[in-house]
Amino acid sequence: MAGTAIAAPSATAHKTGTITATQKPTGAAAADIVKAARSAAFAHAKATGVAKTDTLQVKDALVDPEGKQHVRFARVYRGVTVIGGDLVVHLDAKHKYLGVTRASHHQVSVPTVTPKLTAEQAADKAASAAKGSAAKTQLVVDARNGDSVLAYQVTVTDSSNAESAPPTPWSSTPPPARCSAAPRSATRSSRPS
Repeated sequence: MAGTAIAAPSATAHKTGTITATQKPTGAAAADIVKAARSAAFAHAKATGVAKTDTLQVKDALVDPEGKQHVRFARVYRGVTVIGGDLVVHLDAKHKYLGVTRASHHQVSVPTVTPKLTAEQAADKAASAAKGSAAKTQLVVDARNGDSVLAYQVTVTDSSNAESAPPTPWSSTPPPARCSAAPRSATRSSRPS
């Protein structure tokens, strides 16, 4: 099942209690939906791409007018945040798995989560490439381009590089096809090599 669900978080309901717009569940109902979606993600691992080593962090949960439930998760692989690993698990009104929408259609896996570069080395490389100052550095798994690679995501401020493209994570290997900067502030990922 492929597709994208777009919904507004504010909703209205008739006095009868019928859902007429997408709603955000709250309290115990929200907890039940999230628990069912997380269980479904692992039970349908072949479709969802979720591995036993993954942790799923809930980002949003919605119930549409037909009662279908949609839970968006960010993925954490072996303790490291995955960029491009988000998924939305779709359930029916009785929590039965209907399908998944995935940001990435390959298995997220890297040989190690121990980087070859230190966070300081990655920050220095990113700041130098963007001609700015490194602010925040985070170890991530970059799963956006068809493979999974251990990387550092570095926020660079006061960049003197001006490009029309918005900032994207950056890599020292392969070279700058994935490198861009924006004036003042940019976020980059540097893959340890």
